[in-house]
Amino acid sequence: MTMKIIIVGGGVIGASLAFAIYKLSNKNIDIVLIEKNLPIYNKLNNNFKTIALSYDTAKFYKTIGLWYKKLDKYVTSIVKINISEGNIGINFNISAINYMIPAFGYVINLQDAQKLIFEEIKTTNIKLLCPNTVVDLIQHVDYISVSLNDGQIINGQLLIAADGTCSTISKLSKISYYSKIYKQNAVTADLITSILPNGIAFEKFTTSGLVTILPKINDRSALIWCYFQDKYYNIYNWDKTLFVTELQKIFGMRLGKLNLIGKPCYYPINLSYANNIIAHRIVLIGNAAQTIHPIAAQGFNLGMRDVSALSYLLIQADNNHIDIGNYSLLMNYQQIRTNDRNHIINFTDNLINIFTKKDLFTLLFRYVGFLTLDTFPVIRDIVFEKIYNNLKKYYV
Repeated sequence: MTMKIIIVGGGVIGASLAFAIYKLSNKNIDIVLIEKNLPIYNKLNNNFKTIALSYDTAKFYKTIGLWYKKLDKYVTSIVKINISEGNIGINFNISAINYMIPAFGYVINLQDAQKLIFEEIKTTNIKLLCPNTVVDLIQHVDYISVSLNDGQIINGQLLIAADGTCSTISKLSKISYYSKIYKQNAVTADLITSILPNGIAFEKFTTSGLVTILPKINDRSALIWCYFQDKYYNIYNWDKTLFVTELQKIFGMRLGKLNLIGKPCYYPINLSYANNIIAHRIVLIGNAAQTIHPIAAQGFNLGMRDVSALSYLLIQADNNHIDIGNYSLLMNYQQIRTNDRNHIINFTDNLINIFTKKDLFTLLFRYVGFLTLDTFPVIRDIVFEKIYNNLKKYYV
């Protein structure tokens, strides 16, 4: 089989890229999407993983026709963010209306997003191979060849790895990574709260780690609790009653009584990013290119900016009859993405340092910073506007 573009990884990032290229190229580029797992959409599953789409990610989905009457049916808008520091009792709000945007972002079940995008892909001429895995690849001068577990061989001009953290494609192509262990774990779960969040996202910094609660559809909320590994075995072994009791103590009563739905999911938190996101006829995107700390919900949206930048670049090259796998084009892509990647990686890593270090200087700096933001709303608005604009300038 010969296709122009081979995408490995049919998660939301890989599937979004496939659909974006199809849509923006007016169906003129042959694409094959390879995914190892059959999607399972279980309405009885009470433990959906949640992602937060930024305002700019939503705009991109609008551009490729996946938003109106599609993704927007499943999202909950974040119109306000409440930030608090549990140790010193400080909390304050920032509102989207102050930045002249309708929402900071939109919360959606990962399962809902993937289901909808897969359904849209099935209406296109994108070739979907699922369940299939890549077992080998050969980089030729003017094309790349991948071998699948069922014996199929696919040739293409470009191979795009969207196969997540611990990417098979990066291993086969011997791409090196920088890794940092944060010695933290995350637990995610769905909650029902006696007081509805009404579009407010909560981020609370505590001695037990960062507790984030996001508003979701059907009056549910999503919990993301990042905590230090020395507490892992205690938290992992909690039963439902103890889990809710301890979480309630940490978070407080701002959403009333908390009730856990389904079983929590646990996973380690590490930083990992490719030293080069390209190789000969290969590009890495999303978590295959960089996996970052979930603080500030930047990881998925960073991956979607990979999708946006790469799709526009490939379509422009194809329209000009340029080989879309040539090395100068891929180098151009890497240069385009360098500033954004470095900025977000450093931004999230520095936030972790500020909020996890326990030395006296850092504690004092954190205390003074929170106290200033809480006491002087004008300074708070200036600081958050600067942060927002600084992040926004990298959005594609």
